[in-house]
Parts: sequence; C-alpha cells; structure tokens
Amino acid sequence: MSIDVYGKAPISEAGKHFHRSVWIHFPLVAICKQLSPKVTKRCKDWHSNTGDGLEQKSARKLASELDKVIAADDGSILTALCLSTTWQWRYKTCPLCQGDKWCKLVTGLKTPSGNSIATRIDDPIYINAKGKVLPCNCCDGIGHMRPISSNHFNVFPDDVREFARFCKDSGGFEIW
Repeated sequence: MSIDVYGKAPISEAGKHFHRSVWIHFPLVAICKQLSPKVTKRCKDWHSNTGDGLEQKSARKLASELDKVIAADDGSILTALCLSTTWQWRYKTCPLCQGDKWCKLVTGLKTPSGNSIATRIDDPIYINAKGKVLPCNCCDGIGHMRPISSNHFNVFPDDVREFARFCKDSGGFEIW
C-alpha cells in the first residue's frame, strides 16, 4: 500500500510526484503536523486517496517549516525528530500489563495442596519461589511493545528533505 501525492502546478521534476509507502507516509505526516499545525490543518484527509491536499501558498509554507528543521544544524535535530516520530507510531501500551510493567494477577486460585497462588488468566504462575511478582512477560517489563504490523514504520531524514522539496516545487498538491 502506498500514497501518491501529485503536484497541481509543478515548477520542477521534484514537484510533480511524491510517492511513499503508507509505512513512511503516516509518520512523515505526523512530523509535518508537529512542525506546522496551522498549515497541515488545511488538509483534512492526509491518510487516504481522496484528492485532498494543500494549495500552493500552504504547500510552500509547509516546505519552509520543514526546511528550517533541515537547515538547523548538522542533521541531528531532524534525525531525532524522525526517530521519535517513528517510535510513537511503533510502540503502544502493552495490552496485558496496561503499561504498569508487572503481570496482571488473578487471586483466589489454589494449588493442589490448597495454597493460594496468583496467576495471569492465560499463563502459568508469575510469582517466583520467594513470592516476588515477575515483570510482564508480554512486554518484558517495559510497559509498551510494538504491534507486529508496526515493524515497517520508518521515516528517515531523506524522506523529509524530499517531501520539503516536493512541497516547495509542487504548486500545491493532491493526495491520491
């Protein structure tokens, strides 16, 4: 699956067409929204092929905002922004421990000898021999995890640079 963004009145080859998989497009849009929320609000539907987009003035303003970050330093700010945005798209609260990093326990269960035990509903005992509750084994006690489908969410500084150039030269754009 991919998203194609077409320039309305391109002034260069770079402004004619911008193409990325949805795995790159979604976090790239998140970066744009973070850097230029007023401009990006003018496009209502960034994530589907409906023909929505930005007019020339807004596209150039977005390019300007992206260029500020690109030119800010040796690239470390842009790299950090890409990594943090990718992380936000990839990692979600663990569905088992709900982010508290410890096994969710069900009390009232008993061993065959009659001793009380605590266990998660779907797994064997998660209390060690000394009675210590073990970290969640779903997220390894981190509290968040990557959904399987999110392994592909990666946006890189070159994607941002290319999109900034596209926006600048597109004459406005439509998302298809």
